[in-house]
Amino acid sequence: MSSYNAIIFVICFCIAVSNGTGAKRVSSRFTFGNSTYEISANRAGWVQAKNDCRIKGMRLLSIESAEENNAVLENIVLMPGERFWTSGSDLGHEGAFYWEATGHSVGPFINWAPDQPDNAQSRSEHCIELWHEANHLWNDNKCDTQSLYICEGHPCEE
Repeated sequence: MSSYNAIIFVICFCIAVSNGTGAKRVSSRFTFGNSTYEISANRAGWVQAKNDCRIKGMRLLSIESAEENNAVLENIVLMPGERFWTSGSDLGHEGAFYWEATGHSVGPFINWAPDQPDNAQSRSEHCIELWHEANHLWNDNKCDTQSLYICEGHPCEE
């Protein structure tokens, strides 16, 4: 593909993505707002999931609004027994959860399951998952747990 064709493709892709106002599912990919999401087909620990997303030019999911959370839930509703990694973690400072993909603190929107985060399992739960046991509300879990994950990309940002 020539560089001219590649530029035209990116411009058209960005226009198509930015024109969408709701979530649209296409196989394991969907869009919401200016973001594209990809649901993994493989399970991995949190660090491997983060690396797999980066190889694709994306990052692990950061949920920053109720609308974004709802768009994600609409696209995983047919996977009720699965858990999914997000980029959320408190690996840097116990109890101070942040989105590793953006560097922003978790909040103001939060969607923790009741009594979460609880840092159970010998105080070694440091990564945020969408937890299947609580209708995909947030849970802190051990980062080496093998889970599906959701990558998020922003093709129109510099």
